Amino acid sequence: KRRRNASPILIPCSVLGMNREWMVRWNVMTLLHQIGEENAAAGGAVAATAGKLGRAYRQRLGGDLRDHAQALGHDSVESLLQFLFDDRIQAEYGIETFVEPQHGNLVVTTNLTRQQARGFSSSAGMLQFRPETDEDGYALEGNEKMIHTGMASVRLSSSIGKMPKFTQEPLGAALRVSPFDQAGERYQPGDEFNAFVYSYNLQGDNESPLLVLTAEDPRGKG
Repeated sequence: KRRRNASPILIPCSVLGMNREWMVRWNVMTLLHQIGEENAAAGGAVAATAGKLGRAYRQRLGGDLRDHAQALGHDSVESLLQFLFDDRIQAEYGIETFVEPQHGNLVVTTNLTRQQARGFSSSAGMLQFRPETDEDGYALEGNEKMIHTGMASVRLSSSIGKMPKFTQEPLGAALRVSPFDQAGERYQPGDEFNAFVYSYNLQGDNESPLLVLTAEDPRGKG
């Protein structure tokens, strides 16, 4: 029997993990938009060197791009960044890399203006993940899965300047399904499946962050 209410159904769920490659890719894109500056070598585009991104990754996210490079089979951060932002990603997200001829630095650029870039980074949700570990607590080598800690980093409203401060909040999550089909009956407690981000609301779950997911690509891609 079809529901008459046209509102989507939100089914409570838990975020278990994320693919390491995509986690690092999104992290670097967010940092690029957060710290990148207009660069003459990039034709005036907003850009940041691999070194600057690596330092920001450690300072702001508490991780190390060198560790991620090794885990993903690359011998350097530069090789990792060139892999993360290949022609396919460039076409879809407007992020590309090039070697700056004067000093030989790898530079990552975005096609967004500085104002657009800052707006992108300020609206990005930051969830916490850790490497998957074995029973003794050691990271599993060659494993591309990152485990969600259950927490999200939320920027303090009083935080201003180039080094914003964050607090940790528990993350709520829900799966969005259509009211016009039997999608809600397809999912049972304990089911695990891949999902896409539909929306992120800093105060959507009783004033705590809420991540809404969908089993279908919201961009309409298969």
